[in-house]
Amino acid sequence: MKAMRLLYPSLSLLALAVACPAIVRGQDSTIRSGLTLHGYVKGLSQTTFLRKLREADHTGILHARVNLAYACGEHWRFRLETRQRLFAGNLLKQPGFTHLIAMDYGFFRLSETGNFQGNLFWHGIVDRAAVSYRTDRLELIAGRQRINWGIGTVWNPNDVFNAFNFFDFDYEERPGCDGIRAIYNLKGRGSLEMAGSAGSERSDRKAALLWRSQIGRYDIQALGGKFDSLVFAGAGFAGNLGQAGFKGEYNLYRGNASSVNDRYTLLATASLDYTFQNGWYLMGTYLYQSRGGKDLSALYNLSYQRLSPVHLMPLKHSFAGQLAKQINPVLNASFTSLYSPTSHLSIFMPSATCWMAQNWELTLLAQSLFARNNRLYQTLGSTVFLRVRYSF
Repeated sequence: MKAMRLLYPSLSLLALAVACPAIVRGQDSTIRSGLTLHGYVKGLSQTTFLRKLREADHTGILHARVNLAYACGEHWRFRLETRQRLFAGNLLKQPGFTHLIAMDYGFFRLSETGNFQGNLFWHGIVDRAAVSYRTDRLELIAGRQRINWGIGTVWNPNDVFNAFNFFDFDYEERPGCDGIRAIYNLKGRGSLEMAGSAGSERSDRKAALLWRSQIGRYDIQALGGKFDSLVFAGAGFAGNLGQAGFKGEYNLYRGNASSVNDRYTLLATASLDYTFQNGWYLMGTYLYQSRGGKDLSALYNLSYQRLSPVHLMPLKHSFAGQLAKQINPVLNASFTSLYSPTSHLSIFMPSATCWMAQNWELTLLAQSLFARNNRLYQTLGSTVFLRVRYSF
């Protein structure tokens, strides 16, 4: 156990030892032959309120990331990435919040925390630590990695190893898992992929097989495997319907329950997106989740939650849409909305991103939730985020 606890500080110190001199000297991402470094430092201000802004709760997060990659010869690749966050503010007073942040679901414990008299909370994690071997047709990857099998923009039922949380906008890299993966490129445009993972919980034990190919103008895939006590099968596609992009995925899970209604779980999604000649982007998508209910309590701290591939939303039917435009070379704006008729839940997410200077980025984003309660449409709360990011 002591050896396991030494993994996080050892790997983090290795990343910082390489990163700090390069950052100070202002080098580009290539430090020396085969070794590359990049990352960022972010400051995030979060303001949450129910109805009155003067009664808001405020939280600040300082976030630093270091990504190291090393290419050794023609076939071997090594990857090490660390994530450090320092929290301060009212969120620390919410029951269970620090426990939610501190969870490390990997088989190896590659994270540490520090609680400073309840006023500051630090969390550090190595979320990528993998080695890969690649030939012309075969690639083998072992370690903490992201196994991304999803296709959709908002919801990804096929993403069984690392379920995608669309609302967690501040974690662009997405969580990884401790696993092994083999990718074999077939003749033509197809591939076979086998993967398995293990974690701190039984539900993190997964094994699956993925087949990818192309039919006409459509990329297609089929998958199947075992997830905890469940077996599953699914498929996905991506192509064009006229001038619009058209994507879809589904997964069907079978458990051991005696009732047929409880034995099977179906998640299915489809989306259309279109880019107009004047630069406007429009997207619409739908998610069906057969075991969805009406409980809105699962929306608590939605941006920080780790989703299960069997439970991507707490509700049975969900619709989402997005309108976005690159207004000029340094300013992008978007408006995303989500609606569920199950509980008449509505979520609105306007955002704007400005590139202020080279390597500097400013983002303003809001998440506002509304739902029907006793026939009245009421707010469930709003959160405004202001983020400054420096990339190196």
